[in-house]
Amino acid sequence: MLRKRRLAAVVIAVSLLLSFASGDSGQAAETSKKKLKVNLDSLVAKREYPKLEESLPQASLDDSTRAYFEGVLANRRNELDRSISLLEPLVPGLKATRPDRAAVALRSLADSYVKSFRYADADRAYAQLLTGYAKRFTPADRQSLKDDAATNALLKDAPAQSVEMHGEFSLATHHSPIGTIDTDLTVEGITKSWILDTGANFSVVTESLARQMGLKLSEGTAQTQGTSGAENRLHTAIIPEIRIGSATVRNVVALVLEDKSLTIPLPKGKYQIEAILGYPVLSALGQLTFTNDNRVLVGTGGDATGAKIYMQELNPLIEYRIAGRDLLLMMDTGASSTSLTARYREAFPDQFIGLTEEAHAVAGAGGTKKIRAYELPELKIGIGNQTATLKGVFVSAEPLGTDFDMLYGTTGRDLTGQFKSFTLDFKSMRFRVEK
Repeated sequence: MLRKRRLAAVVIAVSLLLSFASGDSGQAAETSKKKLKVNLDSLVAKREYPKLEESLPQASLDDSTRAYFEGVLANRRNELDRSISLLEPLVPGLKATRPDRAAVALRSLADSYVKSFRYADADRAYAQLLTGYAKRFTPADRQSLKDDAATNALLKDAPAQSVEMHGEFSLATHHSPIGTIDTDLTVEGITKSWILDTGANFSVVTESLARQMGLKLSEGTAQTQGTSGAENRLHTAIIPEIRIGSATVRNVVALVLEDKSLTIPLPKGKYQIEAILGYPVLSALGQLTFTNDNRVLVGTGGDATGAKIYMQELNPLIEYRIAGRDLLLMMDTGASSTSLTARYREAFPDQFIGLTEEAHAVAGAGGTKKIRAYELPELKIGIGNQTATLKGVFVSAEPLGTDFDMLYGTTGRDLTGQFKSFTLDFKSMRFRVEK
């Protein structure tokens, strides 16, 4: 709720045949090599990570260039230690020779540090990004970068999160008035309904609940951007311990937002969100299977079947098959419905012939925003060897002005609700559904 082409062998073969025919094989090979490098950079910029993963093994690259792309891909596949070990030695050289790649490497490192709970290292990486490379990002992405850096700066002295597991377990869940998947947890002596939200970059509590729990709020503030584009002022706090079934998660970062930022309007009245369990905690549990009889089963994970999960910083992206193409959409268990962005509309213009724009409300932290949108009558989405058919999917006709514009869209519970269960396996980085 709070705030990714394949180079066919025949192309390479044709290039080589042409070079032999012209008698200038060296020049043609060098040209082909340069084109490959440009394409790989483009895949990173466009967040086409499945294509990057497919293209990288066949690319002709020197050792340092290969290490760069492998380090970026390792970050997106949540292989944090590998990403850090590959990218850290490259940054000084990239600053001098390829500042565009230095910016990507630093941001990947900052993200890997955050997800490894190395907040002081992340703070240094963010400082380098903001002082030397901020202009290399789009305005929307730059705002996201500034928000992330400011939030992390409040955490630079925070202790690392840790998790203690004692076997598999299950939790009872329920649906809130806004349709979110919630579970009741007692934290710091206060029992509340917590949203299980993979789309939340961090766990979240309202200022009222933070006071009830006796949390110490950061002296400084930062801001975070909701899906509606609204900026929300926040403090940070550390929750010493959250017990979830037989697991204990310690030193949990919580963003503390004003109550009004988490007040959701309803057709009659309003609903107050009080607590959200975000990605860092949910992913630490390993494997989560949500069932249609209102349970979440927590296991160790590691099954390498199903659709691949990539990460765009703290947002899980699932590889879906749509209209004959593999596309990455954000998986948000806190979203009630699937919505697609203007990028999707631009990728499949034929699907919108004969459709008319209409006003559509986008809800998120900070309120709602009216946008122009289309309504696709039907959308088929492939997930591994399964297929879901969605009806009445809204597609934005205009950019939202947030970093969500870089994605094709977000899937919600209208997709997962068609199955007996769905599983997010953060150990093998796979997403599975079961009929």
